[in-house]
Amino acid sequence: MDVFSVFKKDAESEGLISIQITPNGVAFVYFSGTKTSKNNFCEFNQCKNLNHFQKCLSQFVVKNDLKKADCVWILHPSYYRLLLIDTPQVPKNERRSAASWQIKDMIDIPLEDLSVDIFPPAKDVIVQSKKLYVVAARKSYLQNVINLLIGSKLHPVSINIHELAVSSLLSLLGKAQEKIMFLQILDDISVFIIVKNNCIHFIHHIMYGISQLSDSKLFGDFVAEVKRCFDYYQHQLEQNITNELFLAPLLKSNEIITKNLTEALGMEIQHIDVNSLVSYFEPLSNELQASCCAAIGGALKQEDR
Repeated sequence: MDVFSVFKKDAESEGLISIQITPNGVAFVYFSGTKTSKNNFCEFNQCKNLNHFQKCLSQFVVKNDLKKADCVWILHPSYYRLLLIDTPQVPKNERRSAASWQIKDMIDIPLEDLSVDIFPPAKDVIVQSKKLYVVAARKSYLQNVINLLIGSKLHPVSINIHELAVSSLLSLLGKAQEKIMFLQILDDISVFIIVKNNCIHFIHHIMYGISQLSDSKLFGDFVAEVKRCFDYYQHQLEQNITNELFLAPLLKSNEIITKNLTEALGMEIQHIDVNSLVSYFEPLSNELQASCCAAIGGALKQEDR
């Protein structure tokens, strides 16, 4: 599943670049189409704005001789809003437009600069059967980045969101038929996801990141928000939670945060090691795994195109 299908185009090249722009830099993942580390690579470059991104992107393309390569862009959670709404009572082909009007007072994006896409929750969560997830982003931002990709001689084929890209990695855990609860703590935001049968059951953005969790009060607020996710999933969606939580690699290795999370949530924390899931690259450091996790998932998602 891709979002923002208005930008989706047919693939033209054998290899694929997966890109994620974050508030602190850009993740580049190249997957050649072969499952050996020789021709695949992953890197993260610091950059603070789109002008700097353009320079990093051009250097990356030239250095690796990737002109005309297909690329997918994975949106970072800082650059879109994700909302769950009642499905608009209109024909299916009009739902995206209707969703724009339905959410216009819930977001701070002017309607004329609003780009939305929609996707349904998992069908087996009966309570959500008449709901839709809406992804809302600034049209001008999306178009600016697409123009930069094209200007760097790349061929953009799709835009996707962080959660759907990460779910591709989760599908490799060998628990596809089981429920997986996943938490990723990023710099200034955290993402909580529940998947089963490779389908999204629940998504929630938590407005606390790794830089804030050293503060005991903010850590307590963060834990309370995670527990509210558990409570909502159990009592509002009438689903059972698991007794373990999968934690993505942290941007800064922090055993104290992991220990405190285990104690506060009262459940087992399982650390995800991307190296053990994906053998397509040379072994990745913990920091590189944390920075490139979604971009790697985005590359895997397109593997069978």
